[in-house]
Amino acid sequence: MNNIQPELFRQINEAIRLPEGTFAFKYNSPDLLDKNKKGGIIFEIPSGQHVFRLERDNNFMLNIYHSSPGTATRIASLNLDQVKQADEVQIVLTWSPQRNQSLFGPND
Repeated sequence: MNNIQPELFRQINEAIRLPEGTFAFKYNSPDLLDKNKKGGIIFEIPSGQHVFRLERDNNFMLNIYHSSPGTATRIASLNLDQVKQADEVQIVLTWSPQRNQSLFGPND
């Protein structure tokens, strides 16, 4: 499931160095919305003392983890049963000291 391109990895790594921001990207994986596939880490990106991790677990939940010294680890989860089937999706991650937010949907 971990198939993000090196350039996207680098862009996310640079973006999360800031204490707040938004990053949007397209993700293409036939496994992401396939209930017959096991979950897995989509990416885990450290940047200084910050870490972003995006994973699909075996319970068909998309989990976004953001860890930093100032906010500890926060998790946002989305039940993928509620998402329309698509091979490519748009993922938007927004973070700040006050909260994390994510948007997720088919890239129509």
